[in-house]
Amino acid sequence: MINTWKSLNLNSKHDGLQVSIEIERRWHEAEHIPNLFRYKLNVRKERVLEGNYGFLLHLNVERGFLRRKPMAIESLRPSFDPTQFNFSKSRPEERLLDLRFEDFDVAILVNVSPITKFHCLIVPGLHDNLPQVLTHDAIKFSIRLLRILNSSKYKIGYNSPGAAASVNHLHLHLIHMNDEFFAQRAELTKIRSGIYCFNQEYEIKAFCFLLRRLSDDEHESEVAEKVYKLVRYMIDNGIPHNLFFTLAKHKEERVMRIIVYPRDKMCALKSTTDLNIAFCELSGFLPLSNEKHFTQLTEAELLEAIKDQQCDAFDRLLVKVKDSAFYPHTRPRLSTVANMRDDY
Repeated sequence: MINTWKSLNLNSKHDGLQVSIEIERRWHEAEHIPNLFRYKLNVRKERVLEGNYGFLLHLNVERGFLRRKPMAIESLRPSFDPTQFNFSKSRPEERLLDLRFEDFDVAILVNVSPITKFHCLIVPGLHDNLPQVLTHDAIKFSIRLLRILNSSKYKIGYNSPGAAASVNHLHLHLIHMNDEFFAQRAELTKIRSGIYCFNQEYEIKAFCFLLRRLSDDEHESEVAEKVYKLVRYMIDNGIPHNLFFTLAKHKEERVMRIIVYPRDKMCALKSTTDLNIAFCELSGFLPLSNEKHFTQLTEAELLEAIKDQQCDAFDRLLVKVKDSAFYPHTRPRLSTVANMRDDY
């Protein structure tokens, strides 16, 4: 593998169609570079938890003791420390691709401690020393990337400081799995135009923003702005959070779900072997390194661990999301009125 990477422009439809091919090709090449990965991805077992959610469990023992030790991050607004590990210190061979979007660049790095095949890190401004605080640009880029990849197999996740983030350098995770997660099929209840939540009977609490016009750049910007407004409010008010971006269906219509999981408790240091609650687990996928957890965990125990992290953070935020001063009602553009659904 040559230590150079291709740059593609996400504003170009032609280049966009090449992204998945390029990621998968270079990821396969990276697998053959000696000592690049911390372990060879080896899912020894998998099972689905009995119950109503269909949580998927993978046993990946090597990740528990061979992955990089997570950092302790004790603030939702941590300062970037260039003396600590950050992704600008990654080996050149880890850099698979550069993607240009609007006026900024995003590096796609192989995750050297993968949980799925083609597990990559999305790193906006690789050398800009950005802490692990989600930005409007990162949200908009993630939406555009999934639009271009155009497959429900690709999913994007983000863990904030205090919500199982393990490196204080702005990054999101791109994972690839054929399986449909709970969060992709969960029934939704409408809160207001374009904003939903998981149905009340679910014990996992989340807001769900729908991108329904998948070919509409202006709609993409509107949805990204709504998501960022909630994210920024959580950052300003000390509420840890996880996000999950995925293509799914809503009333038989193909849409993108941008799911926001608010949390009540700060998790400053992620464990390498104990049960962590991060965007994967909240969305229905548990990559476990502890065989005891894999064989003995029940749905009730997992839901209890999730409720312990979320507490009443969702209920407090729901009041804000319903407030017309926070999300003012806007009239739909005339060009889209004919395409509106009665529940939009």
